[in-house]
Amino acid sequence: MAATLNNLGMVYLDKGKWAKSFEFYEKALMGFENIGDEYGMAQTFMNVGNFYRLKGECDKSIEFYEKSLKINEKIGNEHGLAQTYNNLGIVYKNKGELDRAIEFYENSLKIDEKIGNEQGIAKTYNNLGIVHKDKGEWTKAIEFYERSLVIKEKICDDRGMAITKGNIAVVYKKQGKKEKSKRLLEESLRTFEKIGDKPNTEWIKKHLKDL
Repeated sequence: MAATLNNLGMVYLDKGKWAKSFEFYEKALMGFENIGDEYGMAQTFMNVGNFYRLKGECDKSIEFYEKSLKINEKIGNEHGLAQTYNNLGIVYKNKGELDRAIEFYENSLKIDEKIGNEQGIAKTYNNLGIVHKDKGEWTKAIEFYERSLVIKEKICDDRGMAITKGNIAVVYKKQGKKEKSKRLLEESLRTFEKIGDKPNTEWIKKHLKDL
């Protein structure tokens, strides 16, 4: 029941129904606490952290990510640790604390490399690319994006490949490499339209329009 309540919280969060999402997370957390399921508690704390991050409440988000981190460290859940470090990296990136974000991404990367989580590695490489892009370090950004792309191609993550190609295209655009940017944007657009990803379709169309 608690796991299902947690999943319902995630669904309502995806739908943008904030109050409903939080309501289910609270119920899930109560259920996990009642049965002493620390793994479930850690996952729900992380999801509540995501909830506050998406609402733009960074400090509240960090508070819940740190609760998740503490439990995952206690129970030795390395996958959960890597996820939480990655999410903390995203929050600190959003706060503009880019070097701190890199620290958390690198912690996440070390664990995912240790446990062989290729999807997690690809995600973190992409996020490191974003941070270096924000720092104006174009070469480093593209280097991390390309590392991410290689893994995403290997694991057949079409949506992930389209996102990373779009990110590389944005850097090329900033560098004035319009033809390279256009080619990657068009490749990404075809994928997003094929899978019906409307937000990312609009993101790519905006950049194509601005070329």
